[in-house]
Amino acid sequence: MDLDIQDVINEAIVHELIIADLYMIFYRIFPEDSDFWWALLMEEKNHAALIEGLRLSLTDIEDFPMNVIYEHHGMLVRMNKKIRELIQIYTSHPPSRDEAFRVALETELSPAENHFQSIMSNTYPDEMVKIVQQINRNDKNHALRIQIYMNEKGIQG
Repeated sequence: MDLDIQDVINEAIVHELIIADLYMIFYRIFPEDSDFWWALLMEEKNHAALIEGLRLSLTDIEDFPMNVIYEHHGMLVRMNKKIRELIQIYTSHPPSRDEAFRVALETELSPAENHFQSIMSNTYPDEMVKIVQQINRNDKNHALRIQIYMNEKGIQG
């Protein structure tokens, strides 16, 4: 398979954007939670923009380990497929509120959302690490915010 870091970055951008699409569905279905979903979907779109910035900051991609590229690309492709399937289902058969929050929490806690985790233990361009660290903080924040919101609203998920 002829993959490179650009393939992983492209799939990561798609990942963030389809999560935003999923949250847009929840935004439309659940007006009582619309502010919450809107904030998350806008942050996911921002993650996509940050990852695009990562693409622009990469100058020496030859040092990036191929095992990381293959591992993350496959994980992202599988997760993106799953989210696309959910979007298709939810478009015609909306989920319950509990299910929406459960799916969002599972998505935010999934391995695919731990973007490029392995680069944290390696040496790569400082700008790359800063961008990935910011996205990772935001992802963990999303999972925590979803859990807190669910607890406050009595959502079982």
